[in-house]
Amino acid sequence: MNPLRVLVVTCAHRGDDARIVQRQISAMLDAGFEVTLIAPEPLQTQVQQHVIIRRAIGRRRVSSWFDVLRNVAKHRKNVNLLLVHDLEIAGLLSFMPGLPPRIFDVHEDLAQSVSDRSWIPVGLNSIVQKLVLFFERVIALRFKFILAEDSYQDERKSNLVIPNSTDIPKDCPPYKGGDRRIVYVGRISIGRGWNEILLIAEQLQGLAEVHLIGEADSDIRTAVQEAHDSGLMKWHGYLANSQALLLIEGALVGLSLLDDLPNYRHSLPTKIGEYFARGVPAIGSALPRTRELIEDAEVGWALQPPFVPQVVKIVQTLVNDSWLRVELGERCHAYAQKNLNWEIDSQKFLTYLREVANEGLEKT
Repeated sequence: MNPLRVLVVTCAHRGDDARIVQRQISAMLDAGFEVTLIAPEPLQTQVQQHVIIRRAIGRRRVSSWFDVLRNVAKHRKNVNLLLVHDLEIAGLLSFMPGLPPRIFDVHEDLAQSVSDRSWIPVGLNSIVQKLVLFFERVIALRFKFILAEDSYQDERKSNLVIPNSTDIPKDCPPYKGGDRRIVYVGRISIGRGWNEILLIAEQLQGLAEVHLIGEADSDIRTAVQEAHDSGLMKWHGYLANSQALLLIEGALVGLSLLDDLPNYRHSLPTKIGEYFARGVPAIGSALPRTRELIEDAEVGWALQPPFVPQVVKIVQTLVNDSWLRVELGERCHAYAQKNLNWEIDSQKFLTYLREVANEGLEKT
């Protein structure tokens, strides 16, 4: 039997995006699929072909779209399936003839996320939101959808959910009592708790050390760099997901202090699952999905504002009770193995790709 040949496309995401590369593409390659990737930046994965394009940022956005369209047109005859990760590209490819079966992977609720986009003028938020929903309805005429969260089903009925689960180490990474790192993984922004993290670092200076792993939004980048330079916290900058996960192993606790914004309210932060997988208990804001997970796992903390005094108290407790921290870490890891495991979810993902590709073959 000939291997399934998949064309994976993104210009908005990084070329080493964890969902695209470390989970989905790795699973496809392990299953014997042949993968052609159109994406920015070099990769640490052995796809059969990688077409490097410019990332769609700022003024390069439109030229990047044309790069994608040109390369998709070039490779479309040689693949059985098209997997797209960007709304704009899925919209444009809805009108390109001669394409194989198409899947659009919805990473986030884009219609809700416009409230957290600083470049969109406040008065235009509702208009942009309606445009996004319109584009998705157009895309749905030509594409199957995969959703990263079941909370996205409200506007997109009857689509497969492939969550942002993670690879789980067989054994729980050990906690060493002297490790007093408080870790945060992900984009650093006001809406993701930067102001609170700064106050936590100030109040726990000398007792624990905050480590940030991720890019910072432009409006706070200088402040984050100054906090790093002063020794108040350690900012590692952007790291590939595999490197970031190794770095958080053995940390005291992980943070996910999201503001109650529309894009976050019903989403489950991927970082909490990644903390749990590495045996690190999590402190999250008590938004519905975070609260549900922490209550289901019976480990971790889901807090209502104000966060800072509560986080300080939790950290002080863990620093003074290493046995408690070890117990919490083992429970986190056990829960992740059962409920947040990409090894399980990857099989649903691969089965769906085969089904969609086979539907296309039956129609030809």
